[in-house]
Amino acid sequence: MDKKVMFRFYTIADYLEEERFLRKQHQSGYRFVKMILPGIYVFEKCLKEDMIYQLDFYDGKASDLDSYMKMFNDCGWEYCGDCNNWKYFRNYFKKWNKRKI
Repeated sequence: MDKKVMFRFYTIADYLEEERFLRKQHQSGYRFVKMILPGIYVFEKCLKEDMIYQLDFYDGKASDLDSYMKMFNDCGWEYCGDCNNWKYFRNYFKKWNKRKI
């Protein structure tokens, strides 16, 4: 499978910009696979789809992680990775009801 690796540096305050960056990559045919500190993004070739990405910071208890992940899943968000307590989720823009969790 074709992969693409890019370097981008975002601070904690830039998470909305990072979400837009991930969406743009997916729209151009590369879906997010993982992020490796200090800002290395790995993508793999996919269909060009309009996917919206949401980043969420989770610093809760490990024992509560299953219910946290279930909440996102129940709302239609696909878990696609994490880095430094940030969880990465995506959803089809057409299915997204303009409501973030």
